[in-house]
Amino acid sequence: MLCAAYAVQWTLIVAWLVFHPRISDAQRRACLPIYGNAAISAPSEPFVSIVIPSRNEARNIADCVETALAQRGVALEVIIVNDRSTDDTGAIAERAAARDARCRVIHNQMLPHGWMGKSHACSLGARQARGEWLLFLDADVRLSETAVASAVSYAQRERLDAFSLWPRDGSVGFWEKLLVPLCGAMIVLCYGRAALRSRGRRAFANGQFLLLQRTIYDAFGGHARVRTALIEDVALATAAAADGFEVGSSLGVELVRVRMYGGLREVVRGWRRIYVGVLRPAELAGCLLWLLIGSLAPMVVAAICAARLNGGARDAWTPAWMIGAAAHLFALFSVSVRFFGMPKCDRRYLLLYPLSVLGVMVIVAAALWARLTPARVSWRGDAYRVHGGSIQARDTT
Repeated sequence: MLCAAYAVQWTLIVAWLVFHPRISDAQRRACLPIYGNAAISAPSEPFVSIVIPSRNEARNIADCVETALAQRGVALEVIIVNDRSTDDTGAIAERAAARDARCRVIHNQMLPHGWMGKSHACSLGARQARGEWLLFLDADVRLSETAVASAVSYAQRERLDAFSLWPRDGSVGFWEKLLVPLCGAMIVLCYGRAALRSRGRRAFANGQFLLLQRTIYDAFGGHARVRTALIEDVALATAAAADGFEVGSSLGVELVRVRMYGGLREVVRGWRRIYVGVLRPAELAGCLLWLLIGSLAPMVVAAICAARLNGGARDAWTPAWMIGAAAHLFALFSVSVRFFGMPKCDRRYLLLYPLSVLGVMVIVAAALWARLTPARVSWRGDAYRVHGGSIQARDTT
């Protein structure tokens, strides 16, 4: 029994170390800024329609639109879809449109039956878009001046039909910095190499910055095809890949910055919703097991072994387990330092890693329960009855 457990310990160490070449691959594939139009393969500036679905985004929309309109190296239009907002989003968007003719606003007041709110807003914007490329952008995104041109150039060079960026982490405050990076790591753990490139099988995309060729978007059915998906970006990528189109994503930390959620309540609700929408029950259970055995266990083992050695234990297994725990912790933190560094997370919070693990376990467990039972998921003022990662109906109670 002890031999089997010891073998599991070293298997976990190897599993951690396998992430090093994957991190190196992700860094090598990063989308970097371009300067000027020389790096754009098209003979003229590509025309990009930036669609920003916005529901109650008064705190974000002005800065998002400002950075979108400041893009260099592309011709563009910005379409803000004010989706049933009850705050000042619409008024702020109208002021932005009044200052720049490239910007216009769609005011939507209804959500058809069977549609997820964000997907419907994106679909409305896409219908009025004139660009050869569609860029769906969340309102909490901030762009560098060449972000769009760099993404188009990368997609052309890599022959991608759909392309998304992993942004720089813009977390503010204790709970966001503690939980958001490890929450994101669970997605990478489950999607593996599909998070970088996929065709004809399960695929990944990040809807914060999602770029598609217009003809491809229309060919596979766009947001209408995934109207019931709780999380539309992965569903879009999967639909495109299933139809044989090339789907990819890469690091874009020098191009895009995002503060996903404001405070603990939004972090918990937001990541629970994401997990329910994109991870299967077996994957959620696997995440819990990985967090428990792969992350917390070596710390517990090291503490127990240290106490036993300090108490004068002379058996052969205690030093062996201590060496294994030390190797496990080295592998864990060597990977975590690099992984947290990719999106420029605050790596000082790795000092509180056990607390991060416990917090993420609570979120994952809540998502697993929601996947196994009919659940209610609410976001941005809408509530849905959800089963199996898809909405069944809006919950108006």
